[in-house]
Amino acid sequence: MAVKQFSGGTGLFSFELHGGAAAVERFMDSLQIFKIGVNWGGYESLVYSPGLGIHPAQTTRTEYETRLEHTIRLSVGLEETADLMEDVFQALDCI
Repeated sequence: MAVKQFSGGTGLFSFELHGGAAAVERFMDSLQIFKIGVNWGGYESLVYSPGLGIHPAQTTRTEYETRLEHTIRLSVGLEETADLMEDVFQALDCI
């Protein structure tokens, strides 16, 4: 039943950036359409980095936690596809 209901792609995906937390911050700050948020239930496009939740004073990290600092999650909303792509490309140019 779930296969029939959830066929096709998803609007939520993740990728990693080179350059660590600084590159992630520059990327997220450069976005114009995507808003920073973790509520994936809305209609608007959102961006979040799970690395934001890691306290800077935490000096020992697992390999998984270290990768989170580089991770960006995008939730694609109902805005025009071309506008969203342009927003991501211009933000990538800023890092």
